[in-house]
Amino acid sequence: MASLNGKDKLYHGTSEFFDEIDLRCAKPFKDFGRGFYLTSLYFQAARWAYKRSSSKYYVYEFEINVPAENTLSILDLTSYNQKWLDYVSLNRTTDTADVDFDIVFDKMADNRAKNIAPIIYAYQASKISTQEAIDKLKWPREDADQYCFKTQQAIQYLKLAKCIQFPERIIVTPAASHLAFVPDTQKEDSL
Repeated sequence: MASLNGKDKLYHGTSEFFDEIDLRCAKPFKDFGRGFYLTSLYFQAARWAYKRSSSKYYVYEFEINVPAENTLSILDLTSYNQKWLDYVSLNRTTDTADVDFDIVFDKMADNRAKNIAPIIYAYQASKISTQEAIDKLKWPREDADQYCFKTQQAIQYLKLAKCIQFPERIIVTPAASHLAFVPDTQKEDSL
């Protein structure tokens, strides 16, 4: 099995059960545009699902099998730099139907703050520098990542290994596979 960026497994967190990936469900205005989003971090996928759920949620584990010899167009955004900022800015402000890339991966914008759009618009209007925009937008955890599979050609290299259903408002923490029960009234950011 061939990996992608050194990763053999990726995880997808959602409040919806599914048995096949449907790119028609992909939402616009995400960091890397429309696509099927995954992460190499199990707890990150669980938190994504938890945030979108009112009760049960699911974490899907996929094995990656991208052969060394393939025809995929892959965009590697493993550094917070102008290339990353320009690509995220384009996708966050326009509903591009770009299929220039089959897979785009790595660094995330910090969408916990509600000020992503003003920062991007200020950058696009040259009111703030590239570095200032990056400093305001970059995710605080260096290990956080995202992989966006944008085409059916790319999806074919994902094989579902397992699906874990969480029946309650349980949050998975970064500490190994520790599960912490969190009352609905407690904010997840406190973990």
